[in-house]
Amino acid sequence: MSLSYKNLANTYRPHDWESVVWQEYTKTILRNALTSGRVGTAYIFHGTRGTGKTTSARILAEWINCLSLRDGNPCHECTNCIAFENNALLDVIEIDAASNTGVDNIRDLIDSARFQPNQGKYKIYIIDEVHMLSKGAFNALLKILEEPPSHVKFILATTEIEKVPETIRSRTQRFDFRRIAQEDIADQLEKICTSEWIQVDRSALMLIARLAKWALRDAITLLEQNRVNDAITREHIMHTLSMVDEAILKNVIQGILSGDFGRMKDLLVKLSHTHIQVRIFVEELLFLLRDDLYSETDMTIWKQKVQIFDVLTEMYGKIKYTPDTFLLLEMTLLKLTAGGVNPSEQKVAPPPQAPERKPISEAPPEVQKPETFTETVSPEKKDFSFSQFVARIRERKPALALDLKETGFRVENTTLILISTSELRHGRLMTPEHRAIIQDTLREFVGGTWKYQTLLEIEGNTLKDAVDEVF
Repeated sequence: MSLSYKNLANTYRPHDWESVVWQEYTKTILRNALTSGRVGTAYIFHGTRGTGKTTSARILAEWINCLSLRDGNPCHECTNCIAFENNALLDVIEIDAASNTGVDNIRDLIDSARFQPNQGKYKIYIIDEVHMLSKGAFNALLKILEEPPSHVKFILATTEIEKVPETIRSRTQRFDFRRIAQEDIADQLEKICTSEWIQVDRSALMLIARLAKWALRDAITLLEQNRVNDAITREHIMHTLSMVDEAILKNVIQGILSGDFGRMKDLLVKLSHTHIQVRIFVEELLFLLRDDLYSETDMTIWKQKVQIFDVLTEMYGKIKYTPDTFLLLEMTLLKLTAGGVNPSEQKVAPPPQAPERKPISEAPPEVQKPETFTETVSPEKKDFSFSQFVARIRERKPALALDLKETGFRVENTTLILISTSELRHGRLMTPEHRAIIQDTLREFVGGTWKYQTLLEIEGNTLKDAVDEVF
């Protein structure tokens, strides 16, 4: 049993490729490139927080200057590795772009890059949150990326790739870091608990993994925060975060469905005394609704729950801009209950268990209702099925699959066109994460020569987005 606490996030931060969780594609490509001596001049790592971007950048930086590589990993024993791990290797410079956004900071970088390395073979600049740089700073960075000194390497990391100018992206090798699955995060936490002699049950680890939102670093921090006398319980986590039992969440949903205004007011009074964290409370409601949508067999109730899900999702996006978050929750739930949810106003597809309709191969290429999977058959992939494509999406992102089932589509030659009549739904399809999932799934499903495009059609007006190539 451990006698003292330590920073678990730092202790269990990966120091080699084997320890990096989930990013198998990125690890394989980088490792093969490095062992074959094909080290690029500049890389850009993109992904949500806590997925291993900065950690991988540090492993890559240590690898490049290691004097005795071992199976594609730094040896951790040579003078350069020891200096790096003690933050004493002068040739690896880490810059937080969120704090150093100006052009002068990048000009200082360019000036220092002209000098030869002190200890290693290369000078390596790791620029975290690179999207935070100013326009002038990006222009200065572009100049050195266009004509980099032979002894300099760049590793850029960002959570918002769309904010990085195309001129910068085109001069780097891009790697997208996937969100880590809940089960994999829980597995990693279980290994840490075993090493630290921490008593914990699987349900507590799964709760931490869900609260961390696919970020392993945040999950380890939550694990450490809820460690009491070398034990972690689900009850303690829920108490610490002012979370409520699932029975209360179900009561809220049933109160809305039944239109019981008095019942909802009583629930809100109890919740106000509990001092809940509204953000977490709404997340738990959304997760419960998501699970319900896969098990609900009554079509009318299923449609009502989809409508509740949409309203709560829209409300969730307003939380960070609202000074009184409980007031926002209160008014949203009261309006949902008092106004009721009318399934006739919500055009949605059947639940996942409903039988699929067969494609009508000779239908004209027009916007399809969600219930009708009609298509123009591609000469390259005659057995393309939109319903099967959505099923593939559901395996990775159930919420995105729900949006796609409510989205019209048509297939023209080798281009899949998605048509939304809801700005909210269209906006969700356009997020970088969802575009990446659609691209990856389309690549796996029909091959790299296909493309897709998203359209927004409201009151006869059509907004077209650029066609996304699937490489």
